Amino acid sequence: ASTGGPPALAEVLSKLPRDLPVPMLVAQHITVGFTQGMVRWLSQVCELQVGVARDGERLEPGRVYFPLDGHDLLVDSVGLARLQRSHGGPCPNGDVLLNSLAMAYGRRSGGGVLTGMGEDGARGLLAIRQAGAVTLAQDEASSVVYGMPRAAVELKATDGGTPLALVADLILQSCQRPSFRPSRGPEGGAR
Repeated sequence: ASTGGPPALAEVLSKLPRDLPVPMLVAQHITVGFTQGMVRWLSQVCELQVGVARDGERLEPGRVYFPLDGHDLLVDSVGLARLQRSHGGPCPNGDVLLNSLAMAYGRRSGGGVLTGMGEDGARGLLAIRQAGAVTLAQDEASSVVYGMPRAAVELKATDGGTPLALVADLILQSCQRPSFRPSRGPEGGAR
């Protein structure tokens, strides 16, 4: 997400239950210095635990992870959070995050692009779709700026727009898909 993202994230996250069976990873374009404030605010409006990811941290269900200021968040091949310094462009970078999810989890991943300017996230969302997983883009009517979602739809990374009010329901339904079967990681933890 980018422009309009914080209230959109608040609406989605506030509708998800504490026992959500998956972790949520977020790439919200934000100015350095504001991530901690957004994390605190979102912690007050939702039941999920919201925090800043630590490099090498095992991702847990029912938690929402943001990258450190000035960093991109991604997932490695064994499902651990990885942080890397952003190298220009949107920060944090949605394509970096979504591509890593497609590679780490394949058809058990899922991704979405919410309101914002530009095209960030569209290519990463396409990678998730090509892996056989669920993808969504916020619809034009509920977006503050329809740039990022439009780019995803035009790239055919998803089948059109989803109203913001329905995004949380789609996430919950996706967790019930037959292809969503958490596997065991190398240390026995669910991935």
